[in-house]
Amino acid sequence: MKKLVTLLALLVLVIATQAQDFNQYFKNETLRLDYIFSGNRDRQQIAVDELCRIPGWFGKRNRLDQLPVEGNGQITVRHHRSGKVIYRNSFSTLFQEWLSYDISKNNTKRSKTCF
Repeated sequence: MKKLVTLLALLVLVIATQAQDFNQYFKNETLRLDYIFSGNRDRQQIAVDELCRIPGWFGKRNRLDQLPVEGNGQITVRHHRSGKVIYRNSFSTLFQEWLSYDISKNNTKRSKTCF
């Protein structure tokens, strides 16, 4: 029993030292990305439309490098020197759903999305 408790305590310590500290990499602000998906089933483009800085952070503060759910798109932020993943999130858009319809074979659509 003593060995099990020691092993669990060691595991918690290892996990805690590997977890990112939100304040080490980020400020208490939000950067909203407005971007435009356009295209059809054969070809898609993504363009940044606008960046907006908002006071306060309203996202996750723990397990920053893990995806909470798997969407059809992902944002990955890496530390510029080490390449270490410091933030990941996923998203799904109505544009991706539109691509599954027959109309997207011959028609082009443009859709503005925010992240």
